[in-house]
Amino acid sequence: METTIKHIIEKEYLKIFYSDNKPPYSISIYELGDAICWRIGAQENKILIDNVSKWAMSLLTDKDLSKDFAYDFIEIIKTYVPVNKIDWGATKRAINIYDEYRQMRTEIEQISINGFSRIPSDYAEKTSKIIDKLKLKYDL
Repeated sequence: METTIKHIIEKEYLKIFYSDNKPPYSISIYELGDAICWRIGAQENKILIDNVSKWAMSLLTDKDLSKDFAYDFIEIIKTYVPVNKIDWGATKRAINIYDEYRQMRTEIEQISINGFSRIPSDYAEKTSKIIDKLKLKYDL
């Protein structure tokens, strides 16, 4: 299998080496094909996408890895768990949406007063507007 991600299978676990400074991220091979209903946004304004790869999104969001890393990780899942309930189109869509959301959210978080960063008082409103933009762009 061709991938740029260093990984091994060891004792029924897939170990992903995503950083030289951190221990590998381990996932049971029995859970590798798990699908979830992925959510982004607040309870009152959110995007939901069904049958998304649990682990591709987990690596992207929890470990703050790149969109390219998540796309590459999809190929690892397909290799080790070719039969699963993951909707790959939905997963790629969720990856793209999250990547754009992260970029736009970072822009509003970059507020600094006298050298100290702070979350703006209208942060919730601004993130809700980001969700609205993404819903419109992705026809959700």
